This record gives sequence, C-alpha cells and structure tokens, in this order.
Amino acid sequence: MRFIGILGLVVLLGIGFLISTNRKKFRPRIIFWGVGLQFLMVVIILGTRNLSWAGMSVFLYLLLLY
Repeated sequence: MRFIGILGLVVLLGIGFLISTNRKKFRPRIIFWGVGLQFLMVVIILGTRNLSWAGMSVFLYLLLLY
C-alpha cells in the first residue's frame, strides 16, 4: 500500500502507450523527464524544509537552463 502512487503512475503510462496512435516514435527519454519532474514536484511539496529547498533549487536551475 505504500507505493500505490508509483503503481498508478506506471498504469497511466501503460494506458497512454497502449492507446497511442504512433508507437514507433516512442521516446523513453521524454517519459523519464516527465516522471522525474513529477518526483521533483513531490519533493518540493511534500519534502521537509531542507529537502524542499533543494528541490526548488534544482527546479530553478532547470528553468534557467531552459
């Protein structure tokens, strides 16, 4: 029951892949970026004070890099 959110994320990714009309252009890098950004937001929102600040710093760096 502890990792039900991760299971739900994997199920949603699988459903998205199955109903995709163009499976040959599947790029795993985009999926990993999306999942990574979701985990970064979880760290910012649910993390402790120091961990949240570290997550916000990483997010700010990614914004500046973009």
